[in-house]
Amino acid sequence: MTNDSVSREQPALLFRVGIERTPDARTPLEIRPYPGTCRHGVLQAAVLASATDVAGSLYSREGGVVERAFTTDLSVRVPPVLAPAVIRTSGSILSATRTIVTSELRFEVDGVAIGCGQTTFKRVLAPEGSPLPSPPLPERLNGIQISGSLDAELGIEVLDAARGELLLDAAASIRTPNGALQGTAVAVLVEASAVAASEALAGAARVACELDIRYLAGGRHGPIRTQAFRIARSPDLLRVELRDRGDGDALTAAALVRCEAPPRQ
Repeated sequence: MTNDSVSREQPALLFRVGIERTPDARTPLEIRPYPGTCRHGVLQAAVLASATDVAGSLYSREGGVVERAFTTDLSVRVPPVLAPAVIRTSGSILSATRTIVTSELRFEVDGVAIGCGQTTFKRVLAPEGSPLPSPPLPERLNGIQISGSLDAELGIEVLDAARGELLLDAAASIRTPNGALQGTAVAVLVEASAVAASEALAGAARVACELDIRYLAGGRHGPIRTQAFRIARSPDLLRVELRDRGDGDALTAAALVRCEAPPRQ
């Protein structure tokens, strides 16, 4: 998933899920959950994955002029709790070389840790003396809200819930300027596929509490098809594949997901 500058004409999906930047690099983001980004009263893991990716994109720009940076893998761990009014973050770089930057974003409510995300970016540094490129993200994301659910916003079609088989004909509004499917959209698809399968297999409500995503290709053609597979016959442990039907069914992302029952409201 590339993180090139987004179009100014159409706000990217990651700008519309309640994520806000702050002026403090030590606490780079705040997240304000609202109904469209919650499932069974729990903030969707894909939103936390998006915030982790935003922070990773910012950290990947440190230490040199970066021509391009893109995510190779991303993980989120968060127990299912009813969504608070605001989630604050603290972040840090875990490791950095000329080409690889791994960072961490911790999620906190009232000073208490509630979850954590980690991501690795591959970056291409520009030659020394190159002018600074346009910033990858605006100074403020301003928390513009989607009008419905994340699944509806993307236009996800459920083909077979028990198999986690979904279909997405990705519009320009959820693609980067170079045509790749936005990382937030990938995370939403992964989560939706796993939850659909887990709920169908368990016969009860489920939310995703762990996401491990490997970004393998851009998904530039579409439509994108997902499928979920149980691990050890568990309805709550799944692996998810995303494939680009317009590119010979090429594998674009592979993920591991763990689901749990939501807390009582």
